[in-house]
Amino acid sequence: MIEEDVVIVGAGPSGLFAACELARHGIRSRILEQQEHPHRQARATVVQPGMLEVFLRSGIADDFLEQSFHLHQVRVCDPDLRTIVKARFEGIDSPYEFQCSLPQWRTEQILQKHLERFGGVVERGVSVKSVEDCEEGLELLLEHKDGRKENLKSRFVIGAGGSRSITRASMQEHLEGETYDGQYIVADIRLTSPIAPAEGNIILGAKGFLLFSPLPDNRWITFIEVDEHEIVNDTALSVEKISSLIQNHIGSDLGVHDIVWSSVFRMHRRIVPTLTDGRRFLVGDAAHLSSPIAGEGMNTGLMDASDLAWKLSLFLKGRGRSSLLESYAIERRMADHDAVAVSDLLHTSLMKLRQEMLKNPISDLAPSDPDHEVLLQRSRTMLGVSYAGSPLNGEYPGEEAANLDGPLSGERYPDRISLTGINHHLVIFGKVPNGFQEFCRKWNGLVDVVDARLMGLDPVRAGVSERGAILVRPDGYIGFRIMEFDQSALDALSRHLDSYLVPTPS
Repeated sequence: MIEEDVVIVGAGPSGLFAACELARHGIRSRILEQQEHPHRQARATVVQPGMLEVFLRSGIADDFLEQSFHLHQVRVCDPDLRTIVKARFEGIDSPYEFQCSLPQWRTEQILQKHLERFGGVVERGVSVKSVEDCEEGLELLLEHKDGRKENLKSRFVIGAGGSRSITRASMQEHLEGETYDGQYIVADIRLTSPIAPAEGNIILGAKGFLLFSPLPDNRWITFIEVDEHEIVNDTALSVEKISSLIQNHIGSDLGVHDIVWSSVFRMHRRIVPTLTDGRRFLVGDAAHLSSPIAGEGMNTGLMDASDLAWKLSLFLKGRGRSSLLESYAIERRMADHDAVAVSDLLHTSLMKLRQEMLKNPISDLAPSDPDHEVLLQRSRTMLGVSYAGSPLNGEYPGEEAANLDGPLSGERYPDRISLTGINHHLVIFGKVPNGFQEFCRKWNGLVDVVDARLMGLDPVRAGVSERGAILVRPDGYIGFRIMEFDQSALDALSRHLDSYLVPTPS
């Protein structure tokens, strides 16, 4: 007999947010974590503007805004600390033109408290030993911290257990890709003489790559590139060791002290070929790894969780068809590949810039294109995620839609933070056709109607005419664009919804 609808393996950011979003959509899950106690490690420290918009819709953006350092600019400089490039987040068309910087343990703390508001709890000290197919779904073998074994049957399993995911292993899948050159030390430290205290700082020189980024409580996260042939282990990372490595890069002592966590690591560019087998779903580091220089890895995993939660919840409620569940792999594969590609672009561009600096004076480097810079910042801040080409998208009529400016179907609705709740939203800019009441009865409980004129919403920002309408999905992405809202368009929209949702019974 099936005991659970959803079991989540791993209570990192992706697993916790999946549990939170399922709960917000009315679905209880069981979340298991093998570590007995929450960690206090900095790890992933950036929450991007695009993720803050998602958190706002989820009801937890204020927690992140209050507990984080707001990072408005990242500066790239040479070992003499002369500025080469400045990357600002202005003009990215978001209410949050900054990154939130905070240690990962605080992110997990915020998410766990949010889960507890829904009555959820993380079961700690529980290891998942195997995930096997059974007649009704999946069977998990669990081992509790006291040695007790438990067999658990679940309809679905979300694998959020990181790069060594037992769920991914049970699917016989692997993270395919490559490991970048270089060995790095990461540390959560304090500095007596910080560099540009309100900015992120990337220092490129003959000795390699060095990063300082501010955290709350006057702390810093630092990445230090070290000789990959040098044997470095976690136990050797004393204040003196880290201080000498930094001084070796820039020739000055910044007064490193109060190290609360450090580790040695390598950077990767990897992604799994298959995100789901229909019962198991992979999110976060279980599905992809990217260079931490871009600060996208954790955010991409959080968006995996968000996308899966609204689709899985509708399916479990009997209001979503199997095609909705299948769209998770289609859409997130596109988004995950794009995130890894953007991270790779930033990583390789910095390494290329470093080589150019070693050959040419700073004044000889070509200035950046402002328009290109805004596009790049939109991509790296998770605002450029696109599901274009997904079967969950549509337009009517397609020929006219192609000729309009603004976001396309499958792209983020720029004003999505004005829409609340867990349903789809039909945002109407013109008049409604005669058959509209029947449409509302058919999709009652799934689609909320919004009068754009009453809310002061601009049709241009929706990519339609003043007589048009858009369907905004529960994740804030445009699912259907209508150029002129007449009866034919309404019928086309209803057919589109019918392809992945189950109408309200007559």
